[in-house]
Amino acid sequence: MGRYDAGVAENKRALELDPLSALTSELLGYSLYFARRYDKAIEQMHQTIDMNPNHWFAFVIRGAAYRQTARLPESLAAFKKAGVLGEPIPYPVAELGRAYALSEIKPKPKG
Repeated sequence: MGRYDAGVAENKRALELDPLSALTSELLGYSLYFARRYDKAIEQMHQTIDMNPNHWFAFVIRGAAYRQTARLPESLAAFKKAGVLGEPIPYPVAELGRAYALSEIKPKPKG
């Protein structure tokens, strides 16, 4: 619906109510990402990861925000970490492939 500011405000309020929730912190970062506040999203994902270093989706959001700000080496590192931590699903791998394509860096073959 395009009401990004309202979403960010609601997620900030939720985090005020439950400041120790990694999920709530992640949702605020996700809202910031979709509001195109990429630097704020990166900062929020750092806080989320500090709360829970195994929160793989926070690395995906952080990687996407890095990609949007043309910080491709950081984006690659975030997506790689998400792929290691996450469930064996294709989403982090697809995002990693997209970051490699944008960076024009060739991935090292396994083995």
